[in-house]
Amino acid sequence: RHADAGPPVFIHCATADGADAPSEAAVRATRSLAVRGGCARVLEWTFVPGTDAGFPSDDVWNMLFDHPEGRPIVEVPTEPAFTVERSFWSQKRGNDPGQWEDAFAVGDGGTVAAVCDGASEGIFCRDWAARLASRFVADRPDLADRAAVAAWITAARNDWRAAINYPQLRWSQQNKVNETGASATLIGVEFGPATADDTRTWRATAIGDACLVHITPAGEWLSFPLTAAEQFNSAPALLRRKLGVVPPPAAFAAGTCRAGDLFLLATDAVAGRLLGAAARGEANWDSYSTKTPDEWLAEFDELRDSGNMVNDDCTLLVLRVAPGVPAERADSTEIEQTQGGVTLTPLGAFTDDGHP
Repeated sequence: RHADAGPPVFIHCATADGADAPSEAAVRATRSLAVRGGCARVLEWTFVPGTDAGFPSDDVWNMLFDHPEGRPIVEVPTEPAFTVERSFWSQKRGNDPGQWEDAFAVGDGGTVAAVCDGASEGIFCRDWAARLASRFVADRPDLADRAAVAAWITAARNDWRAAINYPQLRWSQQNKVNETGASATLIGVEFGPATADDTRTWRATAIGDACLVHITPAGEWLSFPLTAAEQFNSAPALLRRKLGVVPPPAAFAAGTCRAGDLFLLATDAVAGRLLGAAARGEANWDSYSTKTPDEWLAEFDELRDSGNMVNDDCTLLVLRVAPGVPAERADSTEIEQTQGGVTLTPLGAFTDDGHP
């Protein structure tokens, strides 16, 4: 929340047996956190109980507080940086497919992607989420720049107002647009070109509790912006359509990845389930690259019906980092979002709640 400050410094003190999988994942996630001045600095200080732990040497101490290098710059690669292996979504249990209020978008060229979760208390929230996702991949905005945030959110608001055909809405709908509007969370990720050793820089932007999970072939993972299932609540930060509402500060993360790494972008209900399974050592990350849409729907419907997951709209985008060579094709924002052969209802006649 202090985007203009120097990189935050964390000192993690623990005994050797404290380095379990969840704590290691939390440290990796902490290292990825970024402000404009650069990524977080983390010192892991391991000690033996009952002994003097000492103090870091001057060279180590100075590394923590030396002049920041700045947040990594992610240049747009000329070749696809990832492939979309799967895109899953489902509406709340008991709702119609047209009442799904999440959205996702993948930029032309396979270098940027975004997932948004529309808040159900507003109006036309699905279209607001779709506008935010599509504008993020088209504009690749730097939301650490407050002036850029204002311009970007204004453009998205204008898009949304035109899409809902505000002058033609009923009075009751116009009143809800004016008084409540729409709101959504956002998780977006950008990838840079491959280097000589086939690594890529990635940078993520988040507002709210939609999450990114980065998994390596070795099974190491980190999540952003939340790292544990218990961190989710019913009041996340939101990007709001209503005029006069200042956008909340965005959170940022950055790191490097290699060909074969997985990136999962998920809305809160799915992300909470993924992180809970990871904490219990039950995560099977690669399974989401092979599941069919029907298998995915059956899994999450069972979880909701059994009370092991909140009944909410669910979205999961599965990206596989590509090697540094051109792929045969690139996915685009024009993904046909279908479910069980049912295409989403286009924007048209809506109820006072903004549902088709």
